[in-house]
Amino acid sequence: MLPLIGIIYSGIIGSVTEVIAYRFNLVQSMTAWTQGSFSMIQTHQYEWLFLGLIILIAVWKLSQTFTIMNLGKETSESLGISYSLLEKLALFLVALTTSVTMITVGGLPFLGVIVPNLVRKRYGDNLSQTKLMVVLVGANLVLACDILSRVLIRPYELSVSLLLGIIGSLIFILLLWRGGRKDAV
Repeated sequence: MLPLIGIIYSGIIGSVTEVIAYRFNLVQSMTAWTQGSFSMIQTHQYEWLFLGLIILIAVWKLSQTFTIMNLGKETSESLGISYSLLEKLALFLVALTTSVTMITVGGLPFLGVIVPNLVRKRYGDNLSQTKLMVVLVGANLVLACDILSRVLIRPYELSVSLLLGIIGSLIFILLLWRGGRKDAV
């Protein structure tokens, strides 16, 4: 239910932002800013990546706790975990990660949906055991999309989010089509 509420809020806030951008003739600038691309990371414009590294370390340290939280509120609280406090912390870390990613490179569609699901189908649900694989698969997917975006129509550059959206939607449809079977991908 929570992701659906996030999607609804995202749609509402995005609509208001588009109206404001239209009013001040900034639609093209806003669209360019929200497209995922690594061309904006230049010399002395990468400071936000350090905040992303701090967030990554925090999530890495809390991964075992998040795995226990997957068992449910009652089970987590019976094991001594403050479920509501850690749920708020997890939401804060997700919002902060999304903000830093958006500021640094723009939107990267489907990345947070397909990579964890592909890794989970292959290696199981234990986040503390799969976190390194999620990081590596996600980084390699983004790197492959970045390389493809630079070489497909040389000397021009496609948006990384365009390629990631195409690849991600195809993988997402494949995951939905094959359902919950273990051999899905």
